[in-house]
Amino acid sequence: MRLASLLAAAALLSASAGFAQPQPGAVRVFGAKDLFSLQVASDPQVRPDGGAIAYVRISNDIMTDSARQSIWLVDAATGSQTPLETGEAGFMAPRWSPDGSRLAYISTAPTGAQLYVRWMTTGRSAKVATLEQAPKGIVWSPDGKSLAFTMLVPEEGRSIGPGVARPEGAKWAEPLKVIERVTYRADGEGFLKPGYSQVFIVSADGGQPQQLTSGKFNAKGPISFTQDGASILYATNQAAAWEREPPESEIYAVTIEDGSITRLTTRVGPDGSAVASPDGSRIAYVGYDGARRRGYENQRLYIMDRDGRNSRVLTAASAIRNGLPTARASILPTTRKVPERLRASAWTAGSKPCSPALAAADLTGRIPAASSR
Repeated sequence: MRLASLLAAAALLSASAGFAQPQPGAVRVFGAKDLFSLQVASDPQVRPDGGAIAYVRISNDIMTDSARQSIWLVDAATGSQTPLETGEAGFMAPRWSPDGSRLAYISTAPTGAQLYVRWMTTGRSAKVATLEQAPKGIVWSPDGKSLAFTMLVPEEGRSIGPGVARPEGAKWAEPLKVIERVTYRADGEGFLKPGYSQVFIVSADGGQPQQLTSGKFNAKGPISFTQDGASILYATNQAAAWEREPPESEIYAVTIEDGSITRLTTRVGPDGSAVASPDGSRIAYVGYDGARRRGYENQRLYIMDRDGRNSRVLTAASAIRNGLPTARASILPTTRKVPERLRASAWTAGSKPCSPALAAADLTGRIPAASSR
């Protein structure tokens, strides 16, 4: 949402608050211009050793009526903050390498969003690849040698017939759009580019990205690697009428070496946000059973074997907040030696019914008492 669209409402609220004061001007009230002074912290990413947190700071530019994103680093012990990536371009989606020595991120510029890696010891950054479209959902491989992400693969839109060559210097109207997709535009984006989102992988040292998935289906994130680094987990809906079933998705695994694809879930309802266990034998994911075709269902946390068998729900009495765990990488063991507990942000019943709490579900589905947030 653009800030200017909020100014009128904010001005009315400020005027009303000021009118209610016995002595106008004696109390400082929030005004429309104050919107541009607000700053927001988002997308916090804890370094693997726990010593620092990289996050995206969002500030507002009154001269361009737009938000500006930058990446900052917070020392976990002292709380001191250091800017890592700032400037005219936008910087977002910081992701630590498994050893914490590098930070991958996305930088936006007039020429488009690109994928970068920053070496923390030297403070130098390098563009990993020149991408034609904006990458999304970047993740590191377990060995830190590769980065995976999803990216739109454009397709030529259908035309109504052969075009006529435009004379040099002629100023013509935009050509007609032939729309065949069910979802063809979105709030804040306008008309969507024709094409499909696919999974890619690229060397963390730089190189040519390799497309792993294809077809007239959208590969959805969050994506993640299996623990051996041989496959990538993602979600998609490959049914014939997938465009008319927006909530529906199944979890798939694509093998990096040969591109073979294995379907892991097979039920009515959305499954996604898959994460492999540290020993690689199991996969945690979220979703719900949509066979009853109701208007609303609570998201659940599930676990299954690596091959998709023996799926079972862990949070039958609780709903996963916002349909996702606290973060994709937060479905982790509570200790390195005992991978028997998963963390998720759940709506749990207790002294405060339907209040959000950070819960730790063991593999029997038991959720001990957790402090409310």
